[in-house]
Amino acid sequence: MAILIPLKNIPFQGGSDLAHEIALLESGAFSNVQNVRPTRPGFVQRKGCVKQHTTAADSQEITNGYQFCKGEVVERHLYAQRADGSLQEATSNPPMVTTGNFGTERLAAVSGSSPASFGNINDMMIYADGVRQAQINPGDTQKVYGCHVYKGTAAIPDIPIIGEDYTAEAIDGLSTTYVDMSALNTAANFHRIYIRAPVRANKINITMSANVNTNTATLSMKYRKNDGTFASVTIADGTAAAGKTLAQSGSITWTMPTDEVPHFCFNGSGFVYVLEVSAQLSSNVKATAVTFGGTFQDIINLWDGNMPDVVEARVYDSSQTKYSTYAGISVDLSAMEAADKLYLLTAQPVIGFFADPGMTPNKAAGTLTGTDIAFIDGGTGDDYITRTSADFFTQGFEAGMSVTIAGAGQAGNNATRTAKKVTATAIYFQTGSLTAEAAGASVTVSRSNATVINSVKVHTGSDFTALSNIKDGSAGMSTAGFITFSRNENAKKINFQGSGVEAYVYEITFDKKLSAEILVAFQYLPFFNINKTHFPIVQSVHVWKNRACYAFKGIGNILYFSARNQPMVLNGSDGVGRVYIGYGNKNDILCMRKFYNELIVWQAEKGEEGGSFTIVEGDSPTGQRAFDRLGTSPRYGIVNSKSAVVLESVNIETMNKERPIATGAFWISRDGVIKGIGMNFEIISGKIANYFDPTKAECIRRGYEDKHWLAFDRAYGVIRMGLCSGASATMANKFFIYDPTTNEWTVDVLTQPLSCMFEVEAETGNLIVLQMGGGQDGYVRQLNTTLDDESTAVHAKARVEINANGHRIRINKDTLRCKVQAAGKIVRTIMADGNPTVRDTKDLTMTAKNANDVYRRHYKKNKVDGDHISIEWSHNELGKSCHFLDFGVEVESIDSTADTSDT
Repeated sequence: MAILIPLKNIPFQGGSDLAHEIALLESGAFSNVQNVRPTRPGFVQRKGCVKQHTTAADSQEITNGYQFCKGEVVERHLYAQRADGSLQEATSNPPMVTTGNFGTERLAAVSGSSPASFGNINDMMIYADGVRQAQINPGDTQKVYGCHVYKGTAAIPDIPIIGEDYTAEAIDGLSTTYVDMSALNTAANFHRIYIRAPVRANKINITMSANVNTNTATLSMKYRKNDGTFASVTIADGTAAAGKTLAQSGSITWTMPTDEVPHFCFNGSGFVYVLEVSAQLSSNVKATAVTFGGTFQDIINLWDGNMPDVVEARVYDSSQTKYSTYAGISVDLSAMEAADKLYLLTAQPVIGFFADPGMTPNKAAGTLTGTDIAFIDGGTGDDYITRTSADFFTQGFEAGMSVTIAGAGQAGNNATRTAKKVTATAIYFQTGSLTAEAAGASVTVSRSNATVINSVKVHTGSDFTALSNIKDGSAGMSTAGFITFSRNENAKKINFQGSGVEAYVYEITFDKKLSAEILVAFQYLPFFNINKTHFPIVQSVHVWKNRACYAFKGIGNILYFSARNQPMVLNGSDGVGRVYIGYGNKNDILCMRKFYNELIVWQAEKGEEGGSFTIVEGDSPTGQRAFDRLGTSPRYGIVNSKSAVVLESVNIETMNKERPIATGAFWISRDGVIKGIGMNFEIISGKIANYFDPTKAECIRRGYEDKHWLAFDRAYGVIRMGLCSGASATMANKFFIYDPTTNEWTVDVLTQPLSCMFEVEAETGNLIVLQMGGGQDGYVRQLNTTLDDESTAVHAKARVEINANGHRIRINKDTLRCKVQAAGKIVRTIMADGNPTVRDTKDLTMTAKNANDVYRRHYKKNKVDGDHISIEWSHNELGKSCHFLDFGVEVESIDSTADTSDT
């Protein structure tokens, strides 16, 4: 008889082939490798898991998980999404175990949610579950976008301009720079502190220097309300001590109001908080840092702060019943009467305008004094005053103004009258109003024509609606300034007076006539309601090139990009870049991942045509390298947001068998597991293809696409996957390991099945990154720790097939080498012809044969024969591990022409 395979040990390496008949596998192939991790070569039993919390409020599946971890400060938040759509935050971060339930609910339950997608931009977390509007969370400590100390001498305007800008000092992290609040006085004395944040806040954190306030004073705070006012909110002042605010470092906290809106001040748009003191602070008060904190809130479309020009303006002359049309940068308001109307057309609804009359302001008030003013009695004609200096007109006196005279020798001349006509040398009044008087006395002539904006209205579809809380910083067009008012969410675009432009229309009236020559440039302060524009609910979200990437539900083939580092700015010159995804289908975008310097975007798979994955490239929304799509596959989409990973160190084979390192994307499609390298992609799930084969009972189940998951496990350098398999499965029930180095698959059998996996930064201990799994029983677990799955042993095994291709063979000898363990055994089982009946079983101890041995070798003789032999090595003991190194078999052919036993 011939020896077909001599006894020679080969390392344990490779993976399971579950898709093909065992009898057709090549000799040396593994039909099943279970609960091990590759050591390349060798198989080591995988580690177990422990619960992250001791109790679960219910047995809800953990749909997805994420750790929000900041870069500029030490701050970690661990979140778990549950099957009811709620989001919980862990009481403690791993590896610490929480006594009790996982944590606190941060987002309430909502039906129909998808596995959530997450992102981190500028140390702010964004979250989308496909049902509620996308959420943003700045965490507990976030840099402010504005910090100004205002010390004025007159009434504080709605949009202040003066004030000391301490933003840099508030956020630089240095203890040697300060926000100077010394001798800050009350609001009645026109002092305030303005804090601006990019999202809504519920706390302001102030770090005081050694110079704290020593005067008795309390702190109050106001926020911007949707009616165009600053409204008070109840606060808890953590900086107060013994009745003295800002006497120590601490947090000012409050409950977020529901009617808060963004505001524009100090050349920036955001959420503005005004701090006021009840009494003057001491003379030396300085803070070294000012930050803010917040919690989950709907994203909005926040104005970027760059004021657009008014689209068009129209002035209605009531006396002639006609309209005059102007460009927004030069609107002629000359001699506009109280009965006339100004209409400003804008591309968005607004909360105000910036009016700049430049060199032609409305001449509201002025005074001149001279001894060359004479009084002329015009008899039956107009009376008038005259002056040799010839500057009445240049000093701003105009017909229709109220003119007050004082200091005249004739007492009757000292009165207030309305000017009928004004020239350079004379002001004319009603006849009989003046007594003749020669020049000589020191006469003062003053004008008062202070104009007030009488009303502001907006068109709401059928008519104009009045707006409230009008604040006119332009003082009736007499100076450059802001005009603000309440916002109206019901404003509608109309084609006003046949302008041919669909626009929002605002009507402004004044209480009296304006000057004879006024040219005003108008810009506007827009606001955006994300729920009333073309932005519906966010299906999925990602962060790429310092921009938030939003895929909105119902318009699944369009991907939108925020402004750089501003996740809620979807407008302006740097906002709202958009790219069309896919090949014309409107399937929802479920998942996005960074890929090299580009972005991979996957659509859901629907119908016969499937989905798509698309590469987006470019540097910015506009310019030579504007964002654009690079089409890849019009068929292979993805099952959900938690089923893709991108690895930056993947071996790829070339024609000459070299294996350079590349970046690879891996994801689950309904057709299999796909690996993409650049524009090239391949299905890599051939050895587990039966789980994607609709003719097999174990095929993944339709309607349960959200239950599959795929994640990278950096502890072992492998990809882990869970599939919802079979006609009765409702959660992931089959679990696999893919080794991107060897392109092999193995199997995991989990006592606690997982519905997702994610990695976190450890709070304590020596390990930097920990692997976590969301359980189907309501528990979150730390993976790759301890030797057991809680109280259940990890059952590791490897089964190799010896195929004689129909010839009769005998296993004469077999060997195994494993690493030495303090205790435990490996069970070796040899089976023939696919018969599950055990033919030969041996217990192989893992203890050292000699002191200080590192490996244990076993050599066994046996006489198992058949035309196909299976050898399985198995370990299944609580508190023990195993490490398979290599094995060997001696195979002898026993075929004979006289052997007719099978005929």
